[in-house]
Amino acid sequence: MGLVDRSVEQNLIAREQGVEDRRQVYIKLTDHGSEVLEQLSGAHRAEIRRLGPRLRSLLKSLMRDQNH
Repeated sequence: MGLVDRSVEQNLIAREQGVEDRRQVYIKLTDHGSEVLEQLSGAHRAEIRRLGPRLRSLLKSLMRDQNH
């Protein structure tokens, strides 16, 4: 629960208690959490685009070495 507690404190997610069963707790991404996730996703996509050609080259090299 530590990760959930910290995420709630940072307003990334919110807890919602179940209506039918009060023991259930649902986790919902907040608007702020959605914005942060979008920023992180963009940064990760950029990193993958930057590293993609090098990773592709390394993979081809490994595949070639494995076949010999």
